[in-house]
Amino acid sequence: MAKHTDLFLFDLKLMDPIQHKKWTGVDNRLILKNLKVLAESGAKINIRIPLIKNVNTGIEEVTKMAEFVSELPSINCGLETATPNQKMLVNLLPYHNIASGKYKKLEMFYNSDEMEEPTTEDLKNAADIFEKYGIEVEVGG
Repeated sequence: MAKHTDLFLFDLKLMDPIQHKKWTGVDNRLILKNLKVLAESGAKINIRIPLIKNVNTGIEEVTKMAEFVSELPSINCGLETATPNQKMLVNLLPYHNIASGKYKKLEMFYNSDEMEEPTTEDLKNAADIFEKYGIEVEVGG
C-alpha cells in the first residue's frame, strides 16, 4: 500500500502497551511495529499525537514518544514546506471533548471523566521535548 499512498496520517497515542490498552482497548505493539515498517519503506508519514491531560501529557510519556520517533528512519513528512534537512514533523493535537455528543447519540459509553484539555504549559512542554530530539512540531493539523 505504501507505494500507492501519497501520505499516511499516523496517530501515536501512548508508548506503554498497558496504558494504551486501558485508554483505547487495544495493545499498541502492532501499531508501533507498523509505524517502524512504514518509516523503513520510505513512505510519506505525518505523525499526529492527540495530547490528553491525565493520559499522555506527562514529561515521561512525551519523552518516550519523542525518543521512539527520533529513532525512526528519516521520514518524509510530505509537506511542501519541508526543508532538505528536516528529519520529521509531528503534529500535537490538543484534546477536546467534542466527540462526547456523538457517543451519547449512539448510546455508547465515552470515558471522558479523567480526560481534560491540555494546558498551554502542557503543549509547550511537549513541543520543547520533541524539539530537543530534533523533531519539528506543529500544534494542530
